[in-house]
Amino acid sequence: MNSEEILIEISHRKLVYTIKDLPAFTIKKLFLNKNISFGGLGPNYDNWLFIMNGKDIQEYQFILDSMYADKQLGELIESWEELPGFRFERGNK
Repeated sequence: MNSEEILIEISHRKLVYTIKDLPAFTIKKLFLNKNISFGGLGPNYDNWLFIMNGKDIQEYQFILDSMYADKQLGELIESWEELPGFRFERGNK
């Protein structure tokens, strides 16, 4: 991910979504246990990207494998917050 596009690799296939062309997308950061946050405990697997285009919703789970990756995602979220189709959610399952 970067401020202009999202690249998704699935089974040796690459999908590229241009941020400015997305009608709506959501990033969700969920925690299985509300008392555990990412910190330095290891990879955070419960992160989700939802890309909505009318009734079609693409859903992808992604890993943040370091505190640095978590910080980078936070910076991207800040840059996307002004976009009309973007939404960020954080919470517990």
